[in-house]
Amino acid sequence: MSYSTSFVLPKAWIEPLFYKPKKLEMALEIETFPYIKGKPVDPRIRNILEEIQVKIPNSTLQKDLTTGMTYALKMDSKASYSLEPGGQLEYSSHPHSSFESLYHEVNQAFSLVPQDIDLSLHGTRILDKEPNECVVPKFRYLALQRYLNSEPQGRGLDMMRHLCTLQPNLDIPWENLSKALYILTVLEPVFYYLFLNSYMFNHEIKVAERQNVWTHMDQTRSSYPPKWPLSYNDAPEAWLEQYAIYGQNAYVWMITELPLEEQPLYGQITFKEWYEKGYQGIFPQEKDWLSHLSTLFPFVRMRPFCEIRNIDCQSWEHLFAPSVIYHLGLQTQVGIDYLLKLSQDLQLKLLPFKWNNWLSNDSLRHQNEKFFQSIGQEILTFFIQSSPDQLQKDILSRYSLHFQNRNEVWKSFSTSQSFFQSSLKKHY
Repeated sequence: MSYSTSFVLPKAWIEPLFYKPKKLEMALEIETFPYIKGKPVDPRIRNILEEIQVKIPNSTLQKDLTTGMTYALKMDSKASYSLEPGGQLEYSSHPHSSFESLYHEVNQAFSLVPQDIDLSLHGTRILDKEPNECVVPKFRYLALQRYLNSEPQGRGLDMMRHLCTLQPNLDIPWENLSKALYILTVLEPVFYYLFLNSYMFNHEIKVAERQNVWTHMDQTRSSYPPKWPLSYNDAPEAWLEQYAIYGQNAYVWMITELPLEEQPLYGQITFKEWYEKGYQGIFPQEKDWLSHLSTLFPFVRMRPFCEIRNIDCQSWEHLFAPSVIYHLGLQTQVGIDYLLKLSQDLQLKLLPFKWNNWLSNDSLRHQNEKFFQSIGQEILTFFIQSSPDQLQKDILSRYSLHFQNRNEVWKSFSTSQSFFQSSLKKHY
């Protein structure tokens, strides 16, 4: 394995990125906003994990050592509930070898949320004013808030406080990893339109608000690595090397040995500079590099699996549609072959544009909205017809019908209250 001359970190630090899954598994992370009687439950959200714990034997609460804040509830199965900075309640499933078992686990997990709490399964927070501080004052979140506050004209605080994502986590076969990363990068504009669900923001209807936030914040750690997409014929090591270079060139916002008021601000130091020169006499260790990688906000985060991060949270009846698409498209050979051909055709059409300019240029995206929507519908139709699993077919058929009529559905919401009521999941 060869590394770029611009790469300075030890080879051993990069090895964790070069995973080779022994078996295909999938997991799902779901962020939601809790509400009681139409209002956000900011004060009570800090105790919601304790309320859930009493229903789960052998579960463990985790507290932040600096602030004493309870921020996660871990289970023996490796699944967890956790609290995000803006008061979002996130559920992270454990890995599954079948979609059906994932489906049943998530259903069971949400049935344990207290019955008087409604969960807004939507890409953006609605019907409440922006909080002046972190709802969940974990040290890590406070450091991130301080850093994002220092970014001129960035929308990082909106990312922390007002957004909910739906994140399929997939093991990809090593031999197909380059093809999968190529597909994810080239088809990003299609997936962008396929799973829009963030039209309401600050009491106004704004199209694709969650995606707009994600493409207008800290450019050193968002979107994709600058040299992606490489060729799908390049070795997986070449893709992951570029990802590692991207990570080392991102700014640092948390050094655990320092107090909050001494944490670096936006633009002060990249990880590469920290490694070469130190910061206040502190030099990073391998654990700091791995922690830094977890602070990147790209559309696809590379871990010992692919964490797909550019999807709005979906209403309950459509919550599993993205997982089905990415599972069939990236973990089955039929799906990989189909999406690879589609990606090649699309990239030829977009050659006049520099790729990252295309990804971040809202006007270019919106000029071609109908074109991307047509490709999205083609993808849904293909996988409805090709999936051997009836549950998956039913989920995609339901989403396909919603997708065809989505624009008219959005127009029908004349008030934020009616919109809010439509986005809630009622518990079993």
